[in-house]
Amino acid sequence: MIDSYATSKWFVGTMTILSVLAGVCAGVEFAGGTGEPNDPYQIATAEQLCSIGSDANLLGKHFLLINDIDLDPNLSGGKVFDGALIAPHPGYSIEEGAVFRGAFDGNDHTICNLTIEASSTGYRAGLFGFIGRTGRVKALRLGSVDVQGGYRVGALVGENWGTITECHVTGVIQGREYVGGLVGYNGSLRTGREGPDIPRYELPSLDSVDGVIYACSADVEVGLMSPSRLQGCHLGGLVGRNSGGLIYACRATGSVGGQQGVGGLIGTHSYGWIRSCYARNRVHAGQYAGGLTGDYNSTGSILFSYAAGPVSAGEEDSAGGISVSYVNSTYLCYWDAQTNGCVSGQGAEAKTTEQMMMRETFRGWGYDGQWVLEDGQDYPRLAWEGSAGEPLVDDPDPFEVGEGTEDDPYRIAASEQFLALGYSWPWFDRHFVLTVDIDLSGVDPNIVVPIGTLAIPFSGVFDGDDHEIRSFRLFRPHEYRVGMFGCIGAEGVVKSVTVLAAQVQGLTTVGILAGVNNGAILTCHTEGCVSGEGSVGGMLATNDVNGTVVSCTSNGEVVGNWSVGGLVSGNYGFINASCSLGAVTAIGGAAGGFVHTNVGVVSSSWSSRTVRGSYAGGFAEWNGVGVLRSGTQIGEIRDCYCIGAVEEAQRAAGFIRSNSGIIRRCYSASQVRSVKEAGGFAASHKSRDSYESLIEDCYWDIETSGLATSAAGEGRTSEQMRQQASFAGWNFESTWTICEGVDYPRLQWKGVECDDGF
Repeated sequence: MIDSYATSKWFVGTMTILSVLAGVCAGVEFAGGTGEPNDPYQIATAEQLCSIGSDANLLGKHFLLINDIDLDPNLSGGKVFDGALIAPHPGYSIEEGAVFRGAFDGNDHTICNLTIEASSTGYRAGLFGFIGRTGRVKALRLGSVDVQGGYRVGALVGENWGTITECHVTGVIQGREYVGGLVGYNGSLRTGREGPDIPRYELPSLDSVDGVIYACSADVEVGLMSPSRLQGCHLGGLVGRNSGGLIYACRATGSVGGQQGVGGLIGTHSYGWIRSCYARNRVHAGQYAGGLTGDYNSTGSILFSYAAGPVSAGEEDSAGGISVSYVNSTYLCYWDAQTNGCVSGQGAEAKTTEQMMMRETFRGWGYDGQWVLEDGQDYPRLAWEGSAGEPLVDDPDPFEVGEGTEDDPYRIAASEQFLALGYSWPWFDRHFVLTVDIDLSGVDPNIVVPIGTLAIPFSGVFDGDDHEIRSFRLFRPHEYRVGMFGCIGAEGVVKSVTVLAAQVQGLTTVGILAGVNNGAILTCHTEGCVSGEGSVGGMLATNDVNGTVVSCTSNGEVVGNWSVGGLVSGNYGFINASCSLGAVTAIGGAAGGFVHTNVGVVSSSWSSRTVRGSYAGGFAEWNGVGVLRSGTQIGEIRDCYCIGAVEEAQRAAGFIRSNSGIIRRCYSASQVRSVKEAGGFAASHKSRDSYESLIEDCYWDIETSGLATSAAGEGRTSEQMRQQASFAGWNFESTWTICEGVDYPRLQWKGVECDDGF
């Protein structure tokens, strides 16, 4: 039994449960219709409403509500229900069986005073127990509900895999886990009808998702707000858990309180999408409370959304403006730091109350067509609410010259046009060319937005045409995937651009040019400083499975706490003919001069970095086996070298700190200083998961490194390292060149002449 605190006004003392509504579940005739799409059954009474759940054959039919219905248990014939009125039948199949898989049109009528007192160990309490994939509910209002249950509890439905539109609820909802004002559990465990990787992260259409909630609201009390009486986990003002579903143009107000994972809109947000939503309610949890989402392991996407209610948690550092922890992908999201009271909000920007009422704050939201704003008077409101204000509208033609095609790309000739691209997400699949050098030294970094996010990646072509972008500054300390390009999609190409004097700061997955690359980065160069908590790379943070990087250079300072790489933090794709220069520092963590983690292929590349970290490698920190979406993959590094320095580390090596992958024809001439445990070429070399690790035809300079031992590789003197004969099996015809007796081997693509010297 749920604690009686905050139950509705219709439960009084020892009230006797009244008899079951007359005629419910037996032989009720509807007010009209045949149940077909063009002739739905008409529902005019409570008896007719409740009868839907009496026969499994009715669960696939179409219904139309033609009257308001009052389910007050104090009325004659009323009752307190012990579960969902329209419940799944025993032995139901999620795909086709006895879950609600038809259509219910509320016709803008209201069902009020629904009262459910379900078992605290039971599942799926609400008006509907389970809406299947083909189920549809629309235009229904639930007023003054009082729903108590166990797991997957919501006023409208305990669990939804179908589509809910224009539904609204007021009242009190309580339960143990996955409890929401409207829906307890939304969406399947997969991210769409085509499987877990399609559409993976990118923003889907409404008909391609299991679990869509559109233009809905909840003004409710969910759970308990009293700190001494907190109950329930994963509670949200609208949805308890969103697992692969799409929540679009929805809002939540009121209050949400529970033990753990409490959010103003959603308690737990996993593998799904929140788009154009807001929460303006009071949120409190013992731990993990967020203005929009509360779960500490959120992995979904949030776009064009905000939170503006007070948020608190009993555990220190356990409350966040938007979310308390990791959000997979966010874009143009904000929280009111004054009303919210949180100093951090994973994946979003803090704003003052004044800024939250200013039209310029919400640039880019107008393309979604969902918002209105009474400038300077109120927060943004959803257009369907009918609130005062003018629609948020963005420039329908932000680029003046060109058509955005391959033959006629948009020409970017001014800093304003370049900055506009970050907000112009409908144009992320177009072609662009830079026609002049761009200087951003006078631009406020707070208005600079990364181009592309996982949900809406940059999938066009950006051709720098060998021009420079100077003084690029981007400060997003609470956000993920931060860089000039936040995410480059599988079709995206960025090429022939030089970024100079850059300053970039993010939370994790941070790089000067890009946060994530799943497309192609070609002949690009970056210089500057980049920093973040972790997954920080000089040019980009993550080169994903389909990502390609060719003929690129990174030069500058790279700083993070963990997973820091000179060119890239993590490589799962292909990198060729690239180099990294400068300094790499992992404060208490792991770092590599060129790459931190490699599960892809790196070839014909080199590094000249000073590398510092608890675990460090002159070229790479770890190369090995990874289980990726495409299957198990083994990292390979071939025809590469490093000539920098590794210092101030606990465990380190001149080339690779730990290897369980494949390394061929590589060498290290790095200095290794102030290291407790070190290897000349490798500190650790072990096979993993039945995959045979290999270090073949690899060498290190024992004099430069000061180390005579290594877990693998062959040591050579400095003199031997300058002789071609020392490098058995190497291709000096098309890959390598050497100035015999003068210099170490160098890659031919560098164009080194022997009279250039060292």
